[in-house]
Amino acid sequence: MGTCTADMIRIANENKLQTPVFEQNEDFKIVIYRPSSDQVSATDVKISEEIQSLLKVMKGEMNRKEILHALALKHTGNFIENYLEPTLKLELIVRIYPINPNHPRQKYRLTEKGLKIKGKIKKH
Repeated sequence: MGTCTADMIRIANENKLQTPVFEQNEDFKIVIYRPSSDQVSATDVKISEEIQSLLKVMKGEMNRKEILHALALKHTGNFIENYLEPTLKLELIVRIYPINPNHPRQKYRLTEKGLKIKGKIKKH
């Protein structure tokens, strides 16, 4: 516990995050909190052009074929690797059937985080 303790508290406060918790028992433990999805903005997350394009075309629940068509893409492998999977990983969209990703009626929809970022993308 040196000067970095004060730095961690200052940085957390500057970024409107919950103050870190410091515990000294047999071990020394620090709990640092991440921003909630409500605090994450489009500038906080690295969003590729592909992800931005996908977010822009999403309307309600859409299946892969509908999204491919809306993006005017033909190559499914490229779509999955560069558009769908990164957007799922960032939790900007979710599967309607999360337990069965290959469900025959699988569709995708924007999350709250995805909706917020989509709104910010459209403003730029």
